[in-house]
Parts: sequence; structure tokens; C-alpha cells
Amino acid sequence: MSIFTRQFASHFNSVFAYVTLILLLASIALVAFTQTASAGTSHNVSGFAWSENIGWISMNSNNDGGSDYGVAVAYDGAMSGYAWSENIGWISFNTADLSGCPNGTCSAQLDRPTGQVSGWARALSAVAAGVNSGGWDGWISLSGLDMGGMPYGVTVNGACSWTGWAWGSDVVGWINFNGGDGGTVSGVGYACTGAVPALAADQLPTVDVKADGFDGPITIGSAADYDISWSTTNVVPVQVGGAVVREAATAIAISGNYAYITVDSTAAGDNFEVYDISNPVIPVKVGGIDFLNPAFGAAGRGSVAIYGNYAYVISDNANAGNIRIIDISSPASPSLVGTLNNSTNYGLNGIVRDVTVSGSYLYVASQGFTSADADLIILNLSNPTNPTLESSRSAAGHAGYVTIDGNYAYLGLDPVDASTPTFEIWDISSKANPVRLSGINVGGSMNRVTDIEVRGNYAYLGRTFSGSGDTFTIVDISNRAAPSRVSGLSFGVNVFAVELSSDGRYAFVSRHGGGTGGVNTVDVSNPLVPVNLGVSNGTYNSVDMKISGSYAFSATRGTGDLSLEVFDLSFGCVASNGTAGWPGSKDALGGTETYNEVMINTYSYLLTCTNGDGEASDTVDVTIDPVPNLTADIGALAVSSTFDITTGYYDYLTINYNVRNTGSGEANNSVLRFNIDYDNDGTVDDVHDESISMLLPTSQTGSRSINFGSNVPPGNHSVEILVDADDNVAESNEDDNLFTRQLAIGYPDPGISLNTNPDRLVRAGSTIGLTWDLNGAGYIGSCNIEGPTLGGPQAVYSGGVPTSGTLGSVGPITSKSEFLLTCVAIDGISVFTDNAIIETTGIIEEL
Repeated sequence: MSIFTRQFASHFNSVFAYVTLILLLASIALVAFTQTASAGTSHNVSGFAWSENIGWISMNSNNDGGSDYGVAVAYDGAMSGYAWSENIGWISFNTADLSGCPNGTCSAQLDRPTGQVSGWARALSAVAAGVNSGGWDGWISLSGLDMGGMPYGVTVNGACSWTGWAWGSDVVGWINFNGGDGGTVSGVGYACTGAVPALAADQLPTVDVKADGFDGPITIGSAADYDISWSTTNVVPVQVGGAVVREAATAIAISGNYAYITVDSTAAGDNFEVYDISNPVIPVKVGGIDFLNPAFGAAGRGSVAIYGNYAYVISDNANAGNIRIIDISSPASPSLVGTLNNSTNYGLNGIVRDVTVSGSYLYVASQGFTSADADLIILNLSNPTNPTLESSRSAAGHAGYVTIDGNYAYLGLDPVDASTPTFEIWDISSKANPVRLSGINVGGSMNRVTDIEVRGNYAYLGRTFSGSGDTFTIVDISNRAAPSRVSGLSFGVNVFAVELSSDGRYAFVSRHGGGTGGVNTVDVSNPLVPVNLGVSNGTYNSVDMKISGSYAFSATRGTGDLSLEVFDLSFGCVASNGTAGWPGSKDALGGTETYNEVMINTYSYLLTCTNGDGEASDTVDVTIDPVPNLTADIGALAVSSTFDITTGYYDYLTINYNVRNTGSGEANNSVLRFNIDYDNDGTVDDVHDESISMLLPTSQTGSRSINFGSNVPPGNHSVEILVDADDNVAESNEDDNLFTRQLAIGYPDPGISLNTNPDRLVRAGSTIGLTWDLNGAGYIGSCNIEGPTLGGPQAVYSGGVPTSGTLGSVGPITSKSEFLLTCVAIDGISVFTDNAIIETTGIIEEL
């Protein structure tokens, strides 16, 4: 004390000079920081420290009944919150206020294993906006060396008493935590010495954004399609805090700012604990009760339901049907006010597995000892401490879970075999007479249903894992008389709790298995195709979980460690910049979107993904360049009018075209190609290229007509027209570069002839000759002549040469007669004819 006494004296004069200034700063600070200092009752440091210069410093509003404030210590020893001095105002322990401290580590920290406090606090009045503090910086050192080189500091002992000294420069001077002058500072929970329970390792998100599969930057032509894709990891909830429950937790319920946790323990001590969760990251135990029996029903799981000022807790696996009623009107001092069991005639002939409250009724799921025992029990809570039995019913199996939605109760059952029901729906519109509507086995396995969350037309089920089958199942309940499984996932561990996000997009699925527990996040925006986003690391197996605000509170089997784990549910990906359609929320697992931009510019596609551990961002740049785009107007395909009857070919094909540049950039010289396929057999028989000179944006060649090809045979032909065939122009769109035209060409009439010899007139009864001539056509396949006395068509030509001849001794001709020459071209389609008529002195005989 002699060191401190000497230093008090040496600073007395300078302190006196600050008195007026301090009072002014305190009044300003009260106005400036009242809103900032608002805090919850979860602050776990209380009492008063003393300064000879500024007087009492209050660590918690519970000390003086003022505005809600206080100093808190987290599970890992990190300090936060505010203390209050009537002379200098708010003193902050928040890391955000402590950057730029004089030396060392700035954050205020309790080393819980050793009890040593380190870092800094700061009087905010010294840095209030618009305040001239006369050079005082407001810093308060929680440990260090004094001017004589002697160590000082604040420490915490095994009894949770805070002792020692802090130094606040000339203005504040020494701050005494030792209990002298009538003040003491003490802590509870994490504000005491002890081992620091380990949180799960940080899960920092990652994000990778690509353009057309490249990290970028890329350059692409105006109006061209391009893909922006992204992939992520760890965009899921993360563990951010927790509490050390006395033993392994078995169940949790949340009401307002309090969490009610049941504990698996027969040893002396609370097995029902109440935690203040107004600061979700630092749950602080505020009360508890020991009602002698372990607070679980079966398989190490418990259940607790809240109705107003009462909690209904299942307990004692060994004794049938115990439900404890606990008065929680004072969270700091809960009290046992009733017990329900078989002896009290509540129909509890079995092991109570689950309880839930809806309206003014308590619904009980029970594992009956016989098939006649009730599995669904409904109790009236008009008198909360003395419920009355409304009804009890037997289900198709042991009931392990019950949830209520409107006028329906949904039961999870233990299957007798892989075909018996594991899920039942009951109509409870009449509480005195509930009616079973349906029951199905939701997975064809022995995986029992452990939790049910109902939202709209779907029920989301948690299930145990027996080696195969779903552990998370979605059931369509739109027809409650005939529910059906629509999808499911298996996580290879037991799932004892399922909670849905407020918007119904995500299901948060607790994990019990592998020792580390945690949470799976499932995107159920399409219930038919649930997508697992990943695992949020935990530290122990989870048996129950509830959501409050943006946090999930998981009850775990972590005996003596984090039996209550807290997960921050704030996660997601948000896009910004880029082009229209890109900004906004994006799928947390990844995705691809296609864009098409015309405006010449560089666009940065930025994606930021966050979770409770931090954030990650990535961006990719896409530059839109002016680029040409070639296309063409192609006219109809035609054939030349000249035809070589000897060879059977037309001279050429003809077509009109106009090549246009519809893009924003200059098009280099290019080639317009015509691929000719005679007979449409898929083979290119002839190629013709046209040179296209450079085209400025929006310019064109103008209409042009060309002749191409040679020796064009009759038949069905196609021509493929390809713009920029030499690929010499980098276009914005190459999908409009290809055109096809079809043309069917027949054979022309070669002028075949048929004549009689003698010509035109013959004496009746005479014979004649019929002279035929194909006019040299080389494409005739066959010819025949028909007429009187021929006895049917007479073949006169079957190809080759000669292409003329005479059919002699035709007759006798007794009357006027007509003869017909018919020739078929080699295509088997074109037909040519000619006729010849001869007259006699007798009767005319027509063909």
C-alpha cells in the first residue's frame, strides 16, 4: 500500500485541477452514452470499485437500480459491457471502444485458468464528440507496472472475488477492487476462475466467383452470353458461445429471454436450470432446482414445456409417468409445485417421453407398458398446478414425440418392425375425443421419429439412425388422411431436433453421433429436393435444440463442458455491383447465372458470404467490348435455265445474298461459303467461297447475285451457307451465321418423238412401222409404246445408245389408230410422252 499512497500524493494537485472538467464530462457522457450502455441482466460482474479521485464505480445496474447496464465475462474470458461512475460517466469494456490503447493488448480479458485480468477499459467521456477533455485520454489499465516498476493488476480468486488495482492516469488514479472503503466486486459463472471450455474450431466462409469458368478478368463481346458462377464453403451457422451446465443436458425450452434446461443427474444439485439468454453468446445461469430425479425420459433425452409461469418437465426413466410442475415466475428461484404420475390418475401408465403445450392443454407422448396403455394423453391446464385429464388414446406403437399444429397432433412412434407406423396424425379438434386419421412408416426402416416440425403442407421429421434409411424426412401432410413421404436425407447420425427458419427456407437439424454433434443446415425451399448446405461444427452430441431470434440453442451431452451450445444462424451470400439481376441474395451453396450485356463497360461481379465467424468476398471482372456480328439475308435458291440434254446437267445454281454487320465493332474481311450437297445424302459435293470485304458497324454488302456450282443434276439438293466461314471475325454471336436452302430440280422435256411409217394414212388391213427418237437425251431410263394390236406396252428403250429406233410390222391396221410413246427419266420421276395417229379407209379405232 505504501507505493499506492505515495503515488496518490504525487498526483493530488493535478487531480484537483480536473474536478470541474470531470463533472462537465460526466454530464455530457450521461447524455451521449445512455443509449449505448443499455444491456441485459446477463452481466455477471457486480459490486463497486473505489477511486479516491472519482469515487464509486458501479459494475452492474443491479447495484443501484439505474438504467440497464453492466460488465460481462464470456465463456472464454472476453470482457464487454459498461461500468458507471457518477463523476466521469460510462466506462467501456467493449473491444470496439478500445482500439488504439497506449500499449499491449487492448481488449479487456480475464484469463480464467489463472484469474489474471489484462487489457484496458476506457472512460468514454474523454472521447465524446465535441468534448475538450483537456488532454485526458480516458484510458484505464487493468494490469501493468507502476512508476516504481512494481506489478499491479486486477485478479479473480477461487471464490469469484475480484481484487487488486487498476490505474486510470492522473484523472482517475488508482481504482481499488480490494473491498476497502466498503465496496466489493464479485462475479458469477464465467466471471470466475475455471477451465475455458473449447468452442468448435472457427468455420470461416470461402467464396469463389468465376466468369465463363475463369477467375477473370475476361473480355467478351457486346450482346454475347456469359456465365457468372460461384461456389462456397462454410456458409452455414457457426458456434459462437455456450454455457457449462452442471451435467449433461437432456432438453431445452425457451421463453422470452430465458432458456430452461433439464439435466441428467442423480447427484445432488440442480437438474432443472434457468439461463438468461438476453446476451445469446453468453448465457448466464440465474436459477435452478433439484427435484431429486434425473430429468430425462428415455435414451438420455428429456422434455420441457412452458405454459405461462410454469414448466412441465419429464423425469425419472425408472418410474412410470413422472411429470414435474415447476413455478418459474421468478427465474432466479424456480420452485416445484406439483408432480403428475400414474398414482394421480392422469393416465400415465408408461414412460413419459415428450410433453408440449398448445393453447391451454398439455399433450403427452408416452411409452405404454402394454398395448392398452395410453400413448397420447391430453391434460387441461386451466389449473396449471393441478391439470385434469381430457382424454388418453393408444397409438400403433410407443409414442416418443408429439407436436401440435392447429387442430392436429402429430405423433412420432417407435416402429415394431420396418413396416409398422412411425408417424401418426390425430384430429384433436375435440380434446375429449381425439380421432386417429392416419399412420404410415415414413422410411421403411427401424429409425424412430424423434422430432416433428410442421410448416404448411409439410412435416419435417428428425429420426434415429439404425444403420440405414433417412435421419431427416419430409412428409406431405396436405391430405392428413393419407400422408406420404416425399423426400429425405441421411446424415449417418441420430437427429433429435429439427427447427425451421422463420421464412421456412432452412431446416436446422441437430446431430447426435460421432461425439462432436453440431448442426446440419438443409435448404428445404423445394421440399421434394432438400439440399444439405453443410455441417456446423459442434463440440458434443446434441439431444435437443430450440431457436430464439437468430440463434439456435443446443442442449448437448457435454458433461462438465459446453452442455449448452449457441449457434449464430446469420449466414448467407449477398451479391453487389455487376449488372442488372446480379445484386441481391444468392444461393449459399453456389450456382450459375447467365448474363448478356450490350453496354460497353467493365462490370465487377462481387459476392460476399458471411457467417458468425466472419466473411469472405470474391469478385470477377467482365469487360464488354465493341464487337461485330455478321449475319446474312439469303434469298431463294434457283437453277440456271440452260440444260445439257446429252449430259443431263444444268449449268449452275444461282442465289441472292446480303451480308450485314449488326454488331458494334468493325468486321474484318471474311468468307461467305456455299456447301452444296447434291441429292441430300449428307456429303458436300461442291464448295464455293465468296470474299466479303471489311464491314463497318451496321453496314452491309448490299444485295448480290452469284452463280455457283457446275454440272448440277436434277434431284433434291441443299446448300449450306456459312457466314465468316474462315472464322476471321470475333463475333458477339455466331448462332446466326448458318443458313440452309433446299431446291428440288426436275429433268426438262427433251422433245422425244413418235412417228408412223407410212405417215398418217394407210390402207385398212396393212401393217406399219413406228419410229421413235429421244432427241439424243442421255437421261432417259426407259421407253415403251402402247396402241392397238400391240397386245400391251412394248419396251423399245432401256438406256444407252442408240437413242432412236423403229418398231416394225405393227398391225394389221383396220381403223384409225393412236399410238403412245412413254419415256421415264433416270430419276424414276420425270415422265415424257409423244403420240402418233394413223388413219385408214376403215373404222377409226382409238387407243
